[in-house]
Amino acid sequence: KGFFGLIVDLTDRKQAEEAVAKIGRIMAKAQEIAHVGSLEWDIPANRHFWSDEVYRILGYEPQSFEPDEKIFAAVLHPDDKKRVLVALSEAVRHGRSFDFECKVVRTDGTTRLLRVQSEVVRDNRGNPLQMVGTVQDISDQAQLEEQLRRAQRMEVIGTMAGGIAHDFNNLLYPIIGFTEMVLEEMPEGSEAGENLKIVRDTANRAKELVAQILLFGRLSEGDRRTISLEAIIEEALNLFHSTLPRNVIIRKVIGKDIPPVSADATQIHQILMNLGLNGAQAMPDGGDLTISLENVEVEDFGCYLGKISGSFVRLSVSDTGSGMDEAVQARIFEPFFSTKKPGKGSGLGLSSVFGIVRNHGGHLNVISRQGEGTTLEVYLPPIEEEVAQQPEPDAAAPAGTESILYVDDEQAIAVFAKRALEKLGYQVTVLTDSLEALHQFETDPTRFDLVVTDQMMPGMTGVQFASEIRRCRPEIPIILCTGFSDFAGPENADHLQINEIVYKPLGSRDLGKVVRRVLDGTPA
Repeated sequence: KGFFGLIVDLTDRKQAEEAVAKIGRIMAKAQEIAHVGSLEWDIPANRHFWSDEVYRILGYEPQSFEPDEKIFAAVLHPDDKKRVLVALSEAVRHGRSFDFECKVVRTDGTTRLLRVQSEVVRDNRGNPLQMVGTVQDISDQAQLEEQLRRAQRMEVIGTMAGGIAHDFNNLLYPIIGFTEMVLEEMPEGSEAGENLKIVRDTANRAKELVAQILLFGRLSEGDRRTISLEAIIEEALNLFHSTLPRNVIIRKVIGKDIPPVSADATQIHQILMNLGLNGAQAMPDGGDLTISLENVEVEDFGCYLGKISGSFVRLSVSDTGSGMDEAVQARIFEPFFSTKKPGKGSGLGLSSVFGIVRNHGGHLNVISRQGEGTTLEVYLPPIEEEVAQQPEPDAAAPAGTESILYVDDEQAIAVFAKRALEKLGYQVTVLTDSLEALHQFETDPTRFDLVVTDQMMPGMTGVQFASEIRRCRPEIPIILCTGFSDFAGPENADHLQINEIVYKPLGSRDLGKVVRRVLDGTPA
């Protein structure tokens, strides 16, 4: 008796199986990282296969049940269900590939945006055998694309608004200036004088409106200092208590050890006033208005125009009003957009907030649901410096006898500047042509003690004009006036070899002060 046996070397097969398993693990991990799942549908047998990532995308535990088309249909968002089911049916019937986006509601109640791509495999007689495809969660990508579109839209609107503001400032400059000059000659209490005060005050309100447009368009830097936000909140609260309706309950929540920030105190005060007034107006029947200040650490935190990480001082203004839907939230920072009735607002309050925060290197976040109120959060970077002392109020404009060359292509502005400065004792030459002004200066460079020039002029800009002036006489002081400018600011003034950059419109008093300050070499 005996036995026979067969020994087979399975090494190669085992290695092949291990290689296939390894590839399967790598593919599964790759799908998880990319948020792309694969699916198959055996059409004759009506059997479905989903990869683990498809389950995860839809909010289920991987391989926790046998998949079928009814389960997929059940998670489709009501807005997309009919369209998607028709597309699937048509694809099978006609053997077409498809590529569409649709929303699904996951088991945890969240809504995600998916991209579904698939192809139908047929037999030799054209009968559908199998549908093979992929499911990708593109929610984050879609959010980034929307943030980019929003940022681009805001940039375009800001550029347009800045151009309008520049022209408007040129109109306001002589209106404010001449009104102030005439008022100085009017008897106190006269009817004509009182009428002129109304003109002046109205023009100044228009000036403030333009300033808001410039803030939105990132065209105004302001006076940055190291400041305490707590002190500004206290000032704003005092105003709120005296101006808001008594049915609005004002609350304050201040965290401990809040560091200072580098900011323009007036602009931060404007943020608080705009947000507070907006919140109060959202509660016509009364409610709670809460101003909060705290230190926060965030990582990949989604804000209005992108994600942020790091340490911030968070200033929040919350109301218990009517709230906003997503469509309104997407547009609230656009200039002139308003949900209020005509005549109840300019539509510039939140756009100016947007501009101020962006100019300060900060970020905005909006939390709102209809019927549940709104919270607007401002994130500002903290600094480790002592709080700066507030400057003393300026004295009246001093006189002088120096010779000044004033260049502006707007005739009304040039005439005003000549009269205002001559009234203070200066010798003033005004020209509306930059090329002619350059020629006169080159003819006798020592004739003038100071040059004041507009920025936007035909022929050459103020910066170009100043550069040519410096070639003839490097040490002469130069003031650049601008209705708007992307480069305005003390550090850029040094870079451009400009002694001081000032914003239009200027009154006669402010013009006299800046001229004297630059002539004396006194820092702004």
